Amino acid sequence: MHESHQLKDQVARIMSLHKRVNVDQRGKDYGFCHEHPTRKNEFYCFCCQNAYCSECILTGLTKNDGKNHNLINIEVAYNNALTDAKNTDVALDDKKALIHD
Repeated sequence: MHESHQLKDQVARIMSLHKRVNVDQRGKDYGFCHEHPTRKNEFYCFCCQNAYCSECILTGLTKNDGKNHNLINIEVAYNNALTDAKNTDVALDDKKALIHD
């Protein structure tokens, strides 16, 4: 019982240092590059659906793999995906209407 009380105190101390931040105010994290683990991903390729860092672009990693990459800023790709997810699927809506009729 004494150990659980100590654990609760430790958790309370740690949580008192925790600061809640609204999701909109928090910076987005798109992870680290699979080729350069210390570099953050900055670009997204629609062709292979992979994320890349600027080092991959500078060293030509994406040019030498035989793929026709369509690179876009990862933040733009993320925002585009959110917008697409919010749009309704007309065909799906039509099918739902048929089911309900």
